[in-house]
Amino acid sequence: MTAAKQPIRPQPGQRWMSDAEPELGLGVVIEADRRSVALVFEGADESRRYALASAPLRRVRFSPGDTVVDRDGNRTLVERVAEDGGLLVYHGAGVAVREIELAPTSAIAGPRERLLAGRLDSPAAYEL
Repeated sequence: MTAAKQPIRPQPGQRWMSDAEPELGLGVVIEADRRSVALVFEGADESRRYALASAPLRRVRFSPGDTVVDRDGNRTLVERVAEDGGLLVYHGAGVAVREIELAPTSAIAGPRERLLAGRLDSPAAYEL
């Protein structure tokens, strides 16, 4: 899974995550306009509105080889990623999982992703 920092151009149904609050899990864009974006973080029962110019957001995009989990708890090994109307669709084992169908607590913060996003523990935590 990658969560690449990119110019923010969200649209409803897309999955994004907050760099400032990764514990919220996957957020779903519910509204977006030229200046702001509203997300609901279902797994944390929270919602947020961000100014696009300073939003600490990254688009969540799983890659082939990653495993995605849908709302029913079904796991799918991603073989291919496609885009349909601006929304990602993950294909694997004869199944297509649209990003809106992903579980809100899907694994998005593995060690590689944390390192690439610059989310590191303090030296004191490392020493512990």
